[in-house]
Amino acid sequence: AVYLGPLRVAREYSRHIGVLEHGFLSLRTFARRMGFANEFFSAIPYAHTTARRIFEAGHPKLPRYAMLGDIESWLMPTQGVQPPSELPEGYTVTLATPADAKELEGLLAASGSGWSYAPAMSAGQMADLLVKARGLTAFSDMLVLRHKGMIVGCVGVWDRRAQEQVRVESYSVGTALARMFLGVTSKNLGMLPSPGNTLELAYLPFFSVRHSHAKAGGILLRLASFHAGTLGARAGVICLSEQNSLGRELGLSGRASRIRIYRILFPGKGTVGES
Repeated sequence: AVYLGPLRVAREYSRHIGVLEHGFLSLRTFARRMGFANEFFSAIPYAHTTARRIFEAGHPKLPRYAMLGDIESWLMPTQGVQPPSELPEGYTVTLATPADAKELEGLLAASGSGWSYAPAMSAGQMADLLVKARGLTAFSDMLVLRHKGMIVGCVGVWDRRAQEQVRVESYSVGTALARMFLGVTSKNLGMLPSPGNTLELAYLPFFSVRHSHAKAGGILLRLASFHAGTLGARAGVICLSEQNSLGRELGLSGRASRIRIYRILFPGKGTVGES
């Protein structure tokens, strides 16, 4: 499968459907020449109603965006977070090694069963990721939560600031006022920069916890946030399927956004992702 990143169109051309038509035509031609897979997926923030309306409308000259489901994301403060002085009895948190790959594969498969967009990696892929963690990729570490020696939870720390940046253009009136009056005392607001500056983010992927150990998942996230803070990030981002109850069970606050996932169906026959 191929994931298409954020679509950007200059403001002066935003109402010209031909720009989008030719852009997707070029993408389809490029995909054919490069031998890409014919499964295309993309995401649109739920709040971007104009973009969702255009692509969900089924314009005959544009690909059709078939909705698959929603993902919710939360911002976790990293500055000033302290690791717990001790863990509940029987629990430990360590860095994952390639030797943990098989057990991690089983954890991701078991904890993600029954809901969409669960982390999914084979043992070989996980071992490869952990081998390269400190070298070829921006992936920093995988933390594993153990109970009596068995892995019952995991979360990654992925610092991609060298590859991508999120710049804040402006805030809503409510958020701007909250930053002005509460930003100093609120951890969630204090990590938001002034407009025009970048949001220093680290991603916290592969967050999975066996259901019977869900409460200990909060400790795991706290340690991951602390680790992200040592890398210089001011916030950690965790994304969960709307079907995943972990966010509610842990009482996560500071929801950042809701993102809708689509499969892209190109018009016509004999094309990638054809409808």
